[in-house]
Amino acid sequence: MRLGRFAALFLMAGVLMGAKLYLKNRVIDTAATPPDITLQSAAPSDIVGPAHYLIQYDHPPTPNDLQALTDSGATIAGYVHENGLVVAIADVKQLAYDGAVWIGKLDLFDKLSPMLAEDGDPHPVLVEFFFDVTPDAARNVLSDLGVVYLNNPNIGPHRLLAVADAAQAVGLSLRDEVAYVFPASADLVSGAPVVACSGALTAAGATGQYIPTVGDGWGGASHQAASLGYYFSKLTAQLPPDAVQSEVLRAFAEWAKYAQVTFNPAGSADAARSINILFASGDHGDGYPFDGPRGVLAHTFYPAPPNQEPLAGDMHFDDSEPWRIGADTDLFSVALHEAGHALGLGHSDRPGAVMYPYYTRVTGLTAEDIAAIQTLYPAPTSSGGQPTPTPTPTPTPTPAALTLNIDATPLTTTSDSVNLTGSASGGTGAISVLWSTDHGRSGGAQGSSTWSAHVPLSTGANSITVTARDAQSQTAAKSAMVLRQTPAASPSAPVVIQITAPSASGGVFRTSSSSCAVRGSASHASGISSLNWSSDRGGYGTVSGTSAWDAGQVPLQAGVNNITVTAKANDGSSGSQSVAINYSVATADTTAPSITITSPATATSTSSSDSIVVRGKASDNVGVTSVVWSTSAGSSGSATGSTAWTTTPIPLIVGFNSIEIRAYDAAGNSAWRSINVTRR
Repeated sequence: MRLGRFAALFLMAGVLMGAKLYLKNRVIDTAATPPDITLQSAAPSDIVGPAHYLIQYDHPPTPNDLQALTDSGATIAGYVHENGLVVAIADVKQLAYDGAVWIGKLDLFDKLSPMLAEDGDPHPVLVEFFFDVTPDAARNVLSDLGVVYLNNPNIGPHRLLAVADAAQAVGLSLRDEVAYVFPASADLVSGAPVVACSGALTAAGATGQYIPTVGDGWGGASHQAASLGYYFSKLTAQLPPDAVQSEVLRAFAEWAKYAQVTFNPAGSADAARSINILFASGDHGDGYPFDGPRGVLAHTFYPAPPNQEPLAGDMHFDDSEPWRIGADTDLFSVALHEAGHALGLGHSDRPGAVMYPYYTRVTGLTAEDIAAIQTLYPAPTSSGGQPTPTPTPTPTPTPAALTLNIDATPLTTTSDSVNLTGSASGGTGAISVLWSTDHGRSGGAQGSSTWSAHVPLSTGANSITVTARDAQSQTAAKSAMVLRQTPAASPSAPVVIQITAPSASGGVFRTSSSSCAVRGSASHASGISSLNWSSDRGGYGTVSGTSAWDAGQVPLQAGVNNITVTAKANDGSSGSQSVAINYSVATADTTAPSITITSPATATSTSSSDSIVVRGKASDNVGVTSVVWSTSAGSSGSATGSTAWTTTPIPLIVGFNSIEIRAYDAAGNSAWRSINVTRR
């Protein structure tokens, strides 16, 4: 590759007048920004290992462009609107970039989410790496910067969960391997089961968290209203066909409430400007095979461009997943997220948003999602052409700042554990406190406003992170470092400790009570000075007595609790004994009701009337308590009856009406069905 081609890039920048590269934190005007030609005078030996570059073409990248890049030793690491790619290559002067008009690099602030806290305290973050970075290389980046790594097997590929302060977040963004740093949700920090969205797809592969949208949506660069078709080419056998269609159409209708996008039936799966909805397993012909249960739930192809018809906008769901309505895996929630991609949206940085890159059960869009979709399409208007006030979710009061403190902690110890204490305040509702170590151990603390945690230690340095979480998923975190030194060998005889109650049959004691009395004996030549107990499910306490001891009623969590009693002798030696206690909790009612609509008979219909009466049936394993209805126009009411129910006349506006019917049981579980009625 001749060095003069970098100079050619500078001259060609004027060819793409007004062209821009759209990132979340910056819009790069490539016609006005000089390409990165500083490497023109660098010797190849000055470049160590692969580096990542932004490259823009004067046309949508073609398969030939991608092949030329690959042949020159580059790896495609992502797509950026407009006509941009992120590529990794060891020697940028070897890059084949015919048709390219600009080349540069992501800077520090392109990689930092604006939603990251700027105080000096550590906060949970997700660190996204470029797709070509190996897991070992990613973990080494965190280790190099002293960033605490939190283990969560559900994070998904190319991301790590960590706790970082502002300085460490900046240090991460300066690393070439890092693509983006953004806030982690409380569910991820607590270890709750989550499922990652693999990201929407383009012809050049998936996109990164650092982009807000892909392309201009279906409305073009001027962001006009859009009319789209939809076609159900293959449905899942796990749910009734009309229910599947109703849930997906309800997801479309939710986006249509807040943007000028209309959805109408298409004549075929290959129709232009249409979304083909397909359920399939494994290899289904699009080059992105599904990976089986609890893997990728769905994937969606962005609008054209960058994707080409007929694949543009299509939504594919993995039929090997356990699809449900009103329960995990909830079809409406996943379809609502994927429909956002089909309309052109990337992933949000805000935990709780529908477009956050992890699926959660939702009932509608958040203010964050509404603001995002209205960057691509105009807000709805009234029949007179005036903007219709956008209905937004009920605003949540801004919670008081959540604070967390850790009391003074010993820097060194010879013990195999340490007791941490502290306080938490502010936030909204109940506060829970969790701890984790960089050696893979974790648990819950006792208390909240004042809390205590018994943390086991590994030999050497132990970085302990304590995280507080309130009812609104606001989090605060602090870290402490404790060095466990190897104690000198004790010449004395071992401490003898026995647990006499409970008596574990087959190695496990079983109970239906939320606590259990633990008693036993301990002995040593120098005498017993103190005893304490701890649970691997969270909890710690002192034990009364010495040679005969009684821990009292030890609190239990549902499932197996390993309770360890440790006795310390007067000469400093210690010994431990454990018992496994299985606490079985009666299962609460989590079964959602079943609801069907019998009239009208189809999920979509037309009417010339100004109202409609909807009838149906509902059932529940315990009992249906109420059936209510609501419309996309803002009307709502209650139906009469439960197992057989009938609504009052539901008013219809001229045009499109989405009507949702929801059934509740006494436990608060709910299920819904919806119909779409067009009033002529």
